[in-house]
Amino acid sequence: MERLAREAPADDMHWLGLQQQLAFFAATSSTPFAERNAGEQQRRAKRMENAANELAWHAQLESFVGNYALARKLCRQAGERRVKDSDLGLQHCAIALAEAGDVTQA
Repeated sequence: MERLAREAPADDMHWLGLQQQLAFFAATSSTPFAERNAGEQQRRAKRMENAANELAWHAQLESFVGNYALARKLCRQAGERRVKDSDLGLQHCAIALAEAGDVTQA
């Protein structure tokens, strides 16, 4: 995966998303991939909503494996990137926060 990552274009959104998923399913930290992916989406699409959705989705994954503090942090970051403009982003953060025990915020 590292070799492929070096050879892939830096703005290849499909590859960045795949790296994040593979890291998650390999039970490793997917944070660097998610941050890079969110940053690339924001730059490329010039829309805050895309970055917010990516962070919210990552929050849901982290909450699923019990990383509740990170899930809360990612939802806060998604909120800063206008996750309120996205039904999908709101759904991901609501699930993440509910799993983290923050039912009121969810």
